[in-house]
Amino acid sequence: MKCKECKKIFEEEYVGKLYCNSCLDKRMKSGSSKSSTLRMLRNREFVRSIKKDKKCEICGYNKYPEILVFHHKDKRNKFGGVSYLMKTLRHPDIIEAEIEKCILICPNCHHELHFLEYKNKQSDNLRWIK
Repeated sequence: MKCKECKKIFEEEYVGKLYCNSCLDKRMKSGSSKSSTLRMLRNREFVRSIKKDKKCEICGYNKYPEILVFHHKDKRNKFGGVSYLMKTLRHPDIIEAEIEKCILICPNCHHELHFLEYKNKQSDNLRWIK
């Protein structure tokens, strides 16, 4: 991949990485861009680094770790969705604390989990109608 800043070729650690590590560090440390943009880049890099070399904890999918999603084990302990915290420019420590409450799964397993939750909720509601 070619760095957007220095145009040097670098190893793409994940799909969509735009800057080599040295240029990314420089952008983070300098005031060359708006601070919110830098925080967003920092958070995106942080979350992608966590997903790197991981697989779905349910089915084992690992072809593209970038598409794996965080699913909260217990909704009652949820401070916010990981992507929401990333976009609202939270500190990586806050994001990491939220990630610890989650399992990393592929989109198919994630949709299936939510479908089953919905289906179980519907059957619970139907029991009261009978």
